Amino acid sequence: MCGYLKHANIKPIRSKASKWFVDESEYKEATYPTYCSGGFYTTRVDTVIKLYERSKTVPYLRIEDVWVTGILRRLINMTEDMLIPPRKGMVIDKNGKIAS
Repeated sequence: MCGYLKHANIKPIRSKASKWFVDESEYKEATYPTYCSGGFYTTRVDTVIKLYERSKTVPYLRIEDVWVTGILRRLINMTEDMLIPPRKGMVIDKNGKIAS
């Protein structure tokens, strides 16, 4: 469950001037997988264990929201529809607009 926002179809920021800059050598795909952002997300303990075990085999991405709730989530076969936004249907798209 996302405590703040659920993002979909967000492109990595490639401008070196940005604090969220991610080089193509760190992340090659054109968009991030759907992910939760913000200061809080929650899940079951068994899911945390799966995420932790998988994290040992995947290069770290310093945008940790993307890494944990996007990349690692996908690698443990947890589908994006299992990411529950804070309010039913609240998803923020690449333009910062609420999409349903």
